[in-house]
Amino acid sequence: ISGEESVPQIAARAARLGVKNNSIFLLSETNIERIIEAVEKVSPDVLIVDSIQTVYHPQFSSSSGSISQVRESAGEILRLCKPKGIITFVLGHVTKDGELGPFKGGIERIIQRSPAPVVPLALRGMWGSFFSRRYGHAMTRFPRRFWSRIELVAGQPVPAAQATSALLREQVQALRGERR
Repeated sequence: ISGEESVPQIAARAARLGVKNNSIFLLSETNIERIIEAVEKVSPDVLIVDSIQTVYHPQFSSSSGSISQVRESAGEILRLCKPKGIITFVLGHVTKDGELGPFKGGIERIIQRSPAPVVPLALRGMWGSFFSRRYGHAMTRFPRRFWSRIELVAGQPVPAAQATSALLREQVQALRGERR
């Protein structure tokens, strides 16, 4: 699910990168009700939402990106995906300087509603790569570190009863290390 880019933009990027896969389904949507309909129809093994700040629930008057919208949208995704066993990645955004931003307290409210272990994940080596905003907009110009290695590092699952935004931020920072 992409709330930031259109399907043709993503498809063009995939073509430039040589990605060919008939098992990837793309949807450019920000309305959580339409997202849920699509997920129920496709029933994916893995769901990636990029980024949660762009998703909104039409029953709430606040704008997308607000705490209530992020909390409700993420909660809806979790309530849909958890019982179906859909592996879910809910993405935030890349900061302007590559540093970790504050982790919002919404994770605690989501876990209260649907207790589940949380696996901390971190990207190493992304800053300054093709995918960062170090030299302007992401993925728009030839990167200075084109062949740099970007790693996805996973930590140990954190039991729902222990998962807090502060603890998860600390663990993600430790996983990422100095290689931002």
